[in-house]
Amino acid sequence: MLNAILFVVVSSSLFSCGVAGWMGGHSFGVAIPQEEEQAEILANALAAIAKAAADPDQKLQTAAFRAMEVIDSDSPIVVEAVKKGLLDSTAAVRKAALRVLHNQKWKDSIKGGILIEMLRSDDETIRREALAAFDTTYQQEVMDDLLGILQSDDQSAETKLLVLNALAQNVSSADKIMPVLERIYPDASQSLKLQILATLSSYGSSARPALRFVTEQANSKYQLIRLAAIGCLRSVLANKDRLRAQPRRRTVTRSTSSARQRAAIYVDSVFKKFDRNSDGVLDATERKELRVKFTDSNKDGKISRNEALEFVGGR
Repeated sequence: MLNAILFVVVSSSLFSCGVAGWMGGHSFGVAIPQEEEQAEILANALAAIAKAAADPDQKLQTAAFRAMEVIDSDSPIVVEAVKKGLLDSTAAVRKAALRVLHNQKWKDSIKGGILIEMLRSDDETIRREALAAFDTTYQQEVMDDLLGILQSDDQSAETKLLVLNALAQNVSSADKIMPVLERIYPDASQSLKLQILATLSSYGSSARPALRFVTEQANSKYQLIRLAAIGCLRSVLANKDRLRAQPRRRTVTRSTSSARQRAAIYVDSVFKKFDRNSDGVLDATERKELRVKFTDSNKDGKISRNEALEFVGGR
């Protein structure tokens, strides 16, 4: 009588199954792959995907990156393939590689390192894509690169705007970022100036070291700049540990003295530059180039130093 016993053994650790049986005293079976074999199979699969990602065929490349999206692996072969994909000359390939970067749970150092490579590319489009992909968790890896872009004359305004957007949420590095923002502000375009103020505003009370700088912009002659600066001041000062007022008498004495000194210095500089005949007054011709319109108190058609001081001190 023919007797057969068939059983299936499922191994959860190896994700495989084995089948064995006896028929008339004879045995047959399928061997269960060992861990080493599984690792080799996975490595070969990753190698095949990475090879496809480097193929000249764009469809094959994008298909390879789509496969990488679901692979939870920080294998060097995968990381290198994504890095090359992000530097590819084809926008569709870069976009596919960027999705992999977003979906992988790689260490910040890995992601930061890849984005550094993109930031150093000669292609501005690639640099912009890198900046758009930044997250504050791995900005620290490339902080010097980001600040370098802001201070470079070779970078476009669009790229610099992206850098400012990337830095806006990085409150932890505000102390390092703010001096650079103040340094580049005078030569920046109006759109960049507005974004610089918006970035400082996002830092809230952490932007206290830049309070004097922001206050200066609140007195700008440009309405948009003033509006942005006033909004920034609100953000900086609207905090439970806001600046406490000093005793009234001390504050008034100190600020009044300081204001007079500043006014005198300003008026002296104006007269030194525009009083060309050195007669101690500014006539109508000398005042043509002045942006400030001093008040001619005695209506004699000339501005004396005292009139200028009175005007500046009364503003």
